[in-house]
Amino acid sequence: MARTTQVASGQMELALFTTPAPSPNPCPAVDATLARQRHRDSAGLPLEAPILSTHGWVANRDLAIGDRLIDPCGQDSTVVALYRGGVNDIYRIRLQDDTEALASLGQAWEISARDSNNRRKTEIVSTLEMKKRVDKKYWQVLLPKPVSFTYDAASELPIHPYLMGILLAEGSLSDETLTFASGDSAIVQRVASILPEGVTVKPSNPKPDNIKFRISVGNWGGAQIGRNTTGRNVIISALRALRLWGTRSDTKFIPEIYLRADTENRLELLRGLMDGDGSIKKDGNIRYSTASEELALGIRELAWSLGGRAKISLISKTYKYQGEMRIAKDAYQFNGVCGLTTNPFWL
Repeated sequence: MARTTQVASGQMELALFTTPAPSPNPCPAVDATLARQRHRDSAGLPLEAPILSTHGWVANRDLAIGDRLIDPCGQDSTVVALYRGGVNDIYRIRLQDDTEALASLGQAWEISARDSNNRRKTEIVSTLEMKKRVDKKYWQVLLPKPVSFTYDAASELPIHPYLMGILLAEGSLSDETLTFASGDSAIVQRVASILPEGVTVKPSNPKPDNIKFRISVGNWGGAQIGRNTTGRNVIISALRALRLWGTRSDTKFIPEIYLRADTENRLELLRGLMDGDGSIKKDGNIRYSTASEELALGIRELAWSLGGRAKISLISKTYKYQGEMRIAKDAYQFNGVCGLTTNPFWL
């Protein structure tokens, strides 16, 4: 279902872009969009609309010819022309997973349905036609293809993305020592295997039911799991540089460098998050809950960039402490992460 509501009138701009030739996988959605929009005066997006470039989000008003954007197939495309659309009515389009976009009635959308022979067909239609079709249920707005973000030389990630996911999900980043919680020995062993030389994983206490582990350097305090030498804890140093050291459960976030990593590293990050604090129901519904709104928004963008969809719900609860009812921290819960073509769990 798509809800379309007129919200305002404003200046519009249409950017025509094309996948650079020669392209091994030309994007048909781009060609079809160009063909329709070259002759559509009412097409366009508001000047403040966010546009995904090869280096992150930019405002539509700031685009210039030659800029490199991400096309619907997840490829590097170049802006070849910009057209001012004048003042047009702006509509807010909200899909079933609560994702929103602002666009004119003439903006092009790629939608899909299956015919009587169960073959999938796609069409490029206007905003108004998209609403009519999608409201019939058997039509749906297509998800963008996974974005690779490998258009330029990749920046080296300071912490392995799987470990980053575990630390964001179950790590304690505001104590004197770096710890994480896990009741699964396979996860603990994998964390130990991807640590830098000189950094080890050790149980926080010797009890058999211990689920808390310390990531440290030096040979002190309990049996070690993995390599061990003395020196500086490079994981804590990296967390400081990323502004994550000192964050708590409600202030954690995904650093930009990880959101713009290549596909495999972003998938590893998602798997660390899901192994740490995610779950999957019998119906296949994947859930994740966090007290940090910024982390929730980052995970949603991560899922989007991998070709998936994620819906966030705000959960407010109370609890009883020594006979007194108290208000718990708000939780941001993903009721479903779907559309991914690969398993979001490593375990």
